[in-house]
Parts: sequence; C-alpha cells; structure tokens
Amino acid sequence: MCTLDPMGYTAGQLSVIPFLVLNRAIEDVAENPTESRKKVLALVLETCVNLVDQNENLKKQIIDAVNIFNTSPAGRTADIVPSIHVLVA
Repeated sequence: MCTLDPMGYTAGQLSVIPFLVLNRAIEDVAENPTESRKKVLALVLETCVNLVDQNENLKKQIIDAVNIFNTSPAGRTADIVPSIHVLVA
C-alpha cells in the first residue's frame, strides 16, 4: 500500500490497526497462554469493543464488510478484504 500522506499512513489504517493488534494478541495467547498475555488480550479486546461501540460508522463498515464477504465471491477479494484475520478479529 502506498500513500501520499506525509505521515505515511492512510485514514483506513487508523481503524484497522487496533484489530491487527487484537489478532496478534489472540495468536500470542493461543501460542503461550501466560497471565500477562491474557491481560494484554483482555485490554486490547476492551479497546476494540469500545472503538466499535462509540463509532457508528466503524460499526456499519464492519457489518457491511462481513455481509458482503458472506454473500458474494466478489466481496472476498484482496482489494475488498485485505486480511481475513482482521475481519474475523
């Protein structure tokens, strides 16, 4: 992905990054379920839940992405869903 933004990110990444972190936290707990990893997972999950609860546009985007993914093969391409792991998280 490339961007013309001088900060080096696109606006879409701002809503995706917490879910990438959530996915990684889930993988870490599955790999080695220590108390500290479980606590990190709980905190990241709480953050993601709050993001969705407080942002109606994000909630709508997630619901639309899941519905399109489930109903149409065209909604399963990499340009529509860059990461299935993030969509599932």
